[in-house]
Amino acid sequence: MQNRKFLWQKGITYISFLLIYVFTEWVSNIDSFHNVNITPWNPAAALIVFLFLQNGARAAGLVFVSMLSAELLIFGYSDNFAAKFLVCILMTFDYLMLASILLRFCPDGGMFNNRENLFAWVIIIALGSIFNGVLVATVYSAANTFGGLGNWGFAVLHFFWSDASGIIIGLPLLWHLRDAKRRRAYYAATVKVETLGYLALTFLLIWIAFNESKPTSFGYFFTLFLPIVWASSRQGLCGAILCSVALQLGMVIAEQFGNSVLIELFDVQMRATVFALVGYFIGVVVDTQRRDAEMLKQSLRLSAAGEMAAALAHELNQPLSALGTYGAACQKMLSQNADVEALRLAINRMTNEASRAAKIVVRLRDFFRSGSTLMERFALHDLIESAATSVRDQCTDAGIALNVTAAPDQILVADRMQLDLVLRNLLANAVESVAEHTKVLREIWVRSERVANGRLCITVEDSGPGIPESIAKNLFEPFATTKAKGLGLGLAISRAIVEAHGGALVAEAGQHGCFKLYLPLASGHPTHG
Repeated sequence: MQNRKFLWQKGITYISFLLIYVFTEWVSNIDSFHNVNITPWNPAAALIVFLFLQNGARAAGLVFVSMLSAELLIFGYSDNFAAKFLVCILMTFDYLMLASILLRFCPDGGMFNNRENLFAWVIIIALGSIFNGVLVATVYSAANTFGGLGNWGFAVLHFFWSDASGIIIGLPLLWHLRDAKRRRAYYAATVKVETLGYLALTFLLIWIAFNESKPTSFGYFFTLFLPIVWASSRQGLCGAILCSVALQLGMVIAEQFGNSVLIELFDVQMRATVFALVGYFIGVVVDTQRRDAEMLKQSLRLSAAGEMAAALAHELNQPLSALGTYGAACQKMLSQNADVEALRLAINRMTNEASRAAKIVVRLRDFFRSGSTLMERFALHDLIESAATSVRDQCTDAGIALNVTAAPDQILVADRMQLDLVLRNLLANAVESVAEHTKVLREIWVRSERVANGRLCITVEDSGPGIPESIAKNLFEPFATTKAKGLGLGLAISRAIVEAHGGALVAEAGQHGCFKLYLPLASGHPTHG
C-alpha cells in the first residue's frame, strides 16, 4: 500500500513537470528559428537545470521525454525527426553536466552566496549554454534544417542567449522557492509597500521605454536600472530576483504586444540579462554585508561577554581576597580564644565584603548590558573614606604612607558603588606601583577639590616611577596593562564608568603616578540611567 502511494505521487509529479514544461515551451515559442526550438526566450531551460539540481541523473528520463514531447507537440512532426531526437538526447546530457558542475563549484546547492560564487555561477551557465548551442546548431545544420555557416553562427548565438538568460533569470527564483525559509522571506517581501513600489516603477518604465518615439534607439532603456538597483540595494538578492523576473516578463510582453515593433526580442533578452546580473551583484554584496554585520554583532556580543567576565573576575578579586583574609583571621582568633568583640568585628567585615561582592556583580552586569547607573545622594567624604579604608591595611603592611586630604563638604548625585570601584582601582594600582618600584619614598596622596566649569577633581598620586608619555595615551584601552599578571581592564572599566557619569578620567605623565578623576557637581549631574 505504501509503495503504491509512493508510485502514485511520483507519477503525478512526473506528469505535472511534463505539462508545466510543455506549457512553458509553448508560451516561449516566439520567433522560432527555422521551426526548431531555438527562440530568443527559453525559460524552460531553468526548469530542467532546477530538476537536475534537485534529483541528479535520476531525472534524465523525465527531461528527455519532456523535451521530445514539446518538440513534437509545438514544432510538429517533420523530416528532421531524427535530428530532433538526437538534439533532445544531447541537450539532456548537457543540462545534466551543467547542473553537476554547478553543484560541484558553487555552494548552496548550485546557487551563489557571495561575489566569487556569483562570477563562477555566471561563467558556468554561459559556458554550458554556448556548448549546448554549438551541439544543437551543429546537429540541425548537419540535418540541413538551415543552410549556410552564417545561419549556424546565428543559431548558436541565439540559442546561447535564450538559454543563458532563461537560466540566469529563472533558476534563482525556482531554487529559492524550494526552501521554506526563503519562501517566507519572499512572501514577506512581496507584501511590503516598498516592493509594490519598485514593481510599479518597473512596469511604468517598461511602458515608457517601449512607447518612445524612436523605438530602435533604446533611448529610455537605461532607466530600467532604477528599479533593479532600488530592489537589490534595499532587499538584497531576494529583491534583485523578484525585480529581474518582473523586468523580463514585462519586457517580453511589451515587445510582443507594444508599439515598438522594431525592437527584436533578442535585444530585449540581452538587456534583461544585463539588468539581472547588475541586480544580482548588488544584491549579493548587500546580503554579504548584512551577514558580516550580523557576525560582527555576534562577535561583539561574545567579546562583551568575555570582557564582562574578566571585569567581574578583576573587581571581585579584592572582596574575595578580603574575605579570605578575614576568614583566616577568624580561625586564628578562635584557636586563640580571642576577644568576642574582635571576632564580631572581623565577621562584620566579612559580611560587608560579601555584600559588596554581590553588589559588584549586579552593578557591573547592569552597566555592561545597558550602561545604566543607579543614582543616589551621598557625601564626597564618605566615598573617599570608603575607598581609602579598602587599602589602608595593605599600605600599613607595605610601609606606605596613605595621605588623604580633607574633602570639601560636597554632596554627590551618582552611582556610589560604581565610583567606589573606580577609586578602589586607582588606589590599588597606586599601592602596587609604590610597593614594586619604590624603596625609599613610599607615599600615596588623595586630594579632592572643586575646579572650573562646575566640576570636582579627585587626584590619586603616588611616589612610584610615573607614567611615560608613550604609555599614557593607550593606558585606558581594554587589555592594555603594564603588569605581568594584570588583565588590563581596571582602567578601561573605570573610564567607562566615569564617562557614563558625565565625567572624565585622565592619566598625567610625569615622574610620579598621577590620575585625576573629574565629576560634574550637583548642578550638572547626569540623569538616572
